[in-house]
Amino acid sequence: MAEFCLGCWNEINHTRLNEEDVILSDELDVCAICKRPKPVIIKLTPRASRKILQWLRRNLPPCRHSKW
Repeated sequence: MAEFCLGCWNEINHTRLNEEDVILSDELDVCAICKRPKPVIIKLTPRASRKILQWLRRNLPPCRHSKW
């Protein structure tokens, strides 16, 4: 599984998450994109999940089967 630093995650996913939105590793690991030793994302917090869901609702066309 690929591991990404916060900066690369935001770049490839077009998001603006910050350190409050994710749980980062305590130890340095090599980011799969920039190849630098940095803390990598272990998990998204519920706050990040809400931000991503809000972005999807604003930017994707509504599905006729959806109850959003």
